[in-house]
Amino acid sequence: FKNKKKMPIESRYVFKNVDQLGIAFKKGSPVRDDFNLWLKEQGPQKISDIVDNWMK
Repeated sequence: FKNKKKMPIESRYVFKNVDQLGIAFKKGSPVRDDFNLWLKEQGPQKISDIVDNWMK
């Protein structure tokens, strides 16, 4: 329902001053480095397409 109204994304599991979408990796961790590398490889347009697809 929120997607149809163009409202912001919200997470059910939100802790104050912590990750808002459930995607958080400790700084310096190999998982975070891999994720950051993947984001760079995808580029802004591909990431936007992925988000748009999941927001349908």
